[in-house]
Amino acid sequence: MSSLTKLDFIRLHTSLSCDSFDVDVVKEFGPFVNCTSNQAIIYGELIKESNVDVISKAAELARTKYGSDDENVLLQSYMYAAYSRDETVEDVRAIIDLFRYLSPETSVDRICIKIPATYEGLEACRILKGLGIKTLATCVFSFEQAILASEVGCCFLSPYINELKVHFTPGMIDEHKLFPTIRQIYEYYEDHGISTKIILGSFVSSEEVMEVSGIHGVTLPPLILKELSSTLVSPGTTLSYPPRSTQTVKAPERVFLDNEHDFREALSGDKEAARKLQEAIAAFLGFENQLESIMRNAIQKLV
Repeated sequence: MSSLTKLDFIRLHTSLSCDSFDVDVVKEFGPFVNCTSNQAIIYGELIKESNVDVISKAAELARTKYGSDDENVLLQSYMYAAYSRDETVEDVRAIIDLFRYLSPETSVDRICIKIPATYEGLEACRILKGLGIKTLATCVFSFEQAILASEVGCCFLSPYINELKVHFTPGMIDEHKLFPTIRQIYEYYEDHGISTKIILGSFVSSEEVMEVSGIHGVTLPPLILKELSSTLVSPGTTLSYPPRSTQTVKAPERVFLDNEHDFREALSGDKEAARKLQEAIAAFLGFENQLESIMRNAIQKLV
C-alpha cells in the first residue's frame, strides 16, 4: 500500500500554488511555489474578524501614501479596467509602484500580475512585457485566449476548469468543464515550444486535480488541499499529463497578434467561453466594489 498522499503525488509532478491568502493554510499544506489571489479571495480574508487590523493599517497607509480620501487604494485590483488596455497598464504600473514603496528590497522580477484575458487585457500584457513586467493571463476559457496570451508574451496562463459561478452558487455544476480545451492548449504549447506555462485554477474536487496531474501547474484552495493531503495514492496511479518525449518543435505561426477582428470573432463564436469570461469579470468586479467600500469606510474613520 502506498504511503504517498495525493498532495505529495501532485507536488512531485506539478508546480503547486496556494489559492489562498490565509497564512495558516500555507503553514499546514506548504511548501508552495506561489500564492495566488483574486478579489473574491481577498474579500473573504478581509471580512474575517481576525483581520480587522489589516484593514485599519491599509487605510492608514492609503492616507500616508496618497494623501487623499478620494484616491483608489485597491491597486492590486483592476477588473474595472478589464476592457481597457491603457487603464490596465496604468493600474499595473501603480501596483509595481506600491510594491516598491512597501518593499524596496523586493525585485520586480518576483512580481507577476494577473490580468483578465480580454483582447484589451492581453494587449496590455504585450506592453507590460516591454516594460519588463511579468503577467499571467487569467479568466481563460478558450483556446483562442491561450494562443493570444502566448503571442503577447504572458509568462503564465490560468484556464478555469469550472466557471467561476460554481464557487458562489450552491449546488451549481459546470456542465461544460474545460478539460478538452486544456488538453488542446497543452499540446499546442508543447508542440510549438511555447514558454508560457499553464497554471490551472477553479477546481471543485480533488478528483479534478488528479485528472490533470503532471500539467505545468495548479493553484488549489484550502478544502481541496486538505482532501488531497488526507487521501493516499492508489497503487499504479499514473500521470494524466506525462512528460512528453523529445520531438521536433514546430515554429508557432502568428495567429491573433495584431489581428483583433479574428480574435474577437473566434471568441464570440465560442458562446460558452464568451459567457464565462464576461460573468467571471462581472463577479470579480462585484467583489472589487465591496472591497473598495470597505476601504473607503476605513479611511473615513481616520478623518
